Amino acid sequence: MLDSEDKGFLSDNKKDWYILYIGDYSQIFLQIKDYCENITFQGKSCYLLNHHGRISNQYHIPLVFIIINEDDKEDKISKVFFHKIRKKINSLFVKFVILFNGEVSENFRDKLLNNEAIFDYIEVKKINFQIIENKIISALKSYFEHYQYLSYQNLSINGDFWGYENQLTQITSLIPGMVFQLTYNSQDKYFFTFVSQAVEDIFEFTVEDVLNNAKKIFSLVDPREINELNQVITLSRKYYTSFNFDCQIITPSGKHKYIRINSSPQKLGSQGIIWNGIVIDVTIEKQREIALRENALLQRAVNSIMRKMRESIDFQVICDTTTAEVRNLLNCDHVAVYQFNEDWGGEFVSESANNSSVSLIENNQGRWNDTYIQDNQGGRYRYGDIFTIHDIDQENLSPCHREIYQYFKIKSLCVVPIFCGDKLWGLLGSYFHHSFRGSLGKYIY
Repeated sequence: MLDSEDKGFLSDNKKDWYILYIGDYSQIFLQIKDYCENITFQGKSCYLLNHHGRISNQYHIPLVFIIINEDDKEDKISKVFFHKIRKKINSLFVKFVILFNGEVSENFRDKLLNNEAIFDYIEVKKINFQIIENKIISALKSYFEHYQYLSYQNLSINGDFWGYENQLTQITSLIPGMVFQLTYNSQDKYFFTFVSQAVEDIFEFTVEDVLNNAKKIFSLVDPREINELNQVITLSRKYYTSFNFDCQIITPSGKHKYIRINSSPQKLGSQGIIWNGIVIDVTIEKQREIALRENALLQRAVNSIMRKMRESIDFQVICDTTTAEVRNLLNCDHVAVYQFNEDWGGEFVSESANNSSVSLIENNQGRWNDTYIQDNQGGRYRYGDIFTIHDIDQENLSPCHREIYQYFKIKSLCVVPIFCGDKLWGLLGSYFHHSFRGSLGKYIY
């Protein structure tokens, strides 16, 4: 715990809560200043400071009123604007209340409420003592909860916040993942109080983006998994238990990734909670895991084909049944069996496809010759290699192959060789209209 000299704004020698007012309109400033002198919290009075165009860090500022007009409203609620103020007053946890001089439209109100940097807003024409008192007390209470956490961690709220953050940034840059602190406050809001630079590599957002709006991170989570993630967080909040969760995200650039979240909660004040945790990109690990499962399923299908062929069961029935079963197992868009000829050309002899697929058999009577495979007598498949493409758009392909894949709407694929004894007989291919992602039974990554 902190000693009396470290308690900063809460120690007995600090008589007031200093609140900063940024903007013009001296009449509004004087009105709020009068109200503040009659408001107390934790036994201390409130005092309103006018920055007069300059922001000083000589006071510990828990709350800032910012007056904005219709003309400058977009500039004054930008993440850059809030970041500059935080840095100048040397406080990560300062609360911002917007004083809007004009009519608040529904669209602008949504922007204010969805901006994590903004604690609340007031229409200037509606200002009275009760409204100002409620907003100030709520903001100071939230700020006080943050202080309690820092006090618990043996840190000083009136220390060099930016120096502390820079030190954390340097340390966490060595960790292969995004280190974070996620806070839940008494106003039923979630927000990040710290994220490391790895947020840019994993989520493609800047640190400022995420500190100003925690929803940016959650918006990337696969819609099929967001409800489960919310339930896990809620249970962790209720019972103060650690939570570990794997999920998929789609980044702003369209990349599909797997992430692993490990976090443990700590109580923050009477109702708040803060989670210390790390997010790791486990896409490659999941890729390998799912590829092994997929290859095993396809190999099982190949073995089934060859076994039934040896049992002299009708060949076409074998292929048609196998392609349908594999498509159902992998939940893919198209499955086909390709048989080699003596010259290592060949044709598609069976397929199972959904309604949006273009038939491989009906095009060119199913006959398809790949000059590379012909010249190399089966190429990689002679050695039992399995060929997988996770995303056609990310592969270095010849123009000819890329054009063929695009024509058939193929975005990803997996092809397994079929052997009859020691001879390469053909290929079993599974094709997808999207890049590999998800899990078996849903999608293949």
